[in-house]
Amino acid sequence: AAKASAHNHPDWDMDTVFLIEDLIDALALDSTLSSHPIVKHVSHPDQITEIFDRISYAKGASVIRMLEGFMGEENFREGVKAYLINFQFRNAETNDLWSCLQRYSTVDKNIPHVMDTWTRQMGYPVLTVTQAGDTITLTQQRFTADQNASYDPN
Repeated sequence: AAKASAHNHPDWDMDTVFLIEDLIDALALDSTLSSHPIVKHVSHPDQITEIFDRISYAKGASVIRMLEGFMGEENFREGVKAYLINFQFRNAETNDLWSCLQRYSTVDKNIPHVMDTWTRQMGYPVLTVTQAGDTITLTQQRFTADQNASYDPN
């Protein structure tokens, strides 16, 4: 809907609206210890309603938008179109979408692998760069809004 609105009403500045209504919200919610991945295994129908919340929608929209920027708008659109045609009368899984998008990607990256890091893990990374003499070290960890919070993924 945001794409159509942006096309028909460029004066509405939908990119800014998206940042305010979805991306910032997704980052704030996903920085808590109570967050959850977008893609989550469901073993009972009652669990379905538990996973469709603001994190799923806001983070989902954000990572799809990131993927579109990564692939390019035209390639992304063609991949989504192929996905919709291929699965119009069938059930689909997350990897079905990634596979369709991979076929239309000109980027030399494994789309399922890249997207799994964003959709199958909760939170988002913060990178730290330190320099000691001629050595530069990069470390990555999950960002949490409460810096004193601890999370044991095991």
